[in-house]
Amino acid sequence: MGSGMLIDNVNLVDIPEGCLKKVFQYWSSKKGDRLMPSRSDLKPEEFHRLLPQVVLVDVEMDPVRYRARLVGTKVVEAIGQDFTGLYFDSFPDIGFLVDRFNSLVRTRRPYLVNDNVQWPEKSFLEYYGLALPLSDNGRDVNIILLGMYYPIQDHKGSESLTARV
Repeated sequence: MGSGMLIDNVNLVDIPEGCLKKVFQYWSSKKGDRLMPSRSDLKPEEFHRLLPQVVLVDVEMDPVRYRARLVGTKVVEAIGQDFTGLYFDSFPDIGFLVDRFNSLVRTRRPYLVNDNVQWPEKSFLEYYGLALPLSDNGRDVNIILLGMYYPIQDHKGSESLTARV
């Protein structure tokens, strides 16, 4: 795993950043009394201002693999690569993410991580990642909703890689 902080079974009070709080609140509102919402519960028009900082990850079974279905523009800008359609296990430097995803699929509980990006050319880049489970059948996680935040600032001191929501 990465060397950063990980909070398992995260709650709203654990989340330090506004856009991630909004992602969590939206997910919670769609979840209601259920363990997790389904992908069909999410309406892009309801959280369109958050989409630039969102990654949707398909969970495939037999064998278990994770594929980036959607990668928000602010995530692509921060990482320097659009990995839409690619499998996470094809990036050896971030194999720890597969372990985190496996844990989320097993526990069906959200987590929050604060760490540095693990790509050598971006290792200076700090991020917060909020991982939230989605399920079409109410039991098995088949999509992971990731909210990503990169607290980097440009030379003027304004937040350059964050979406204002």
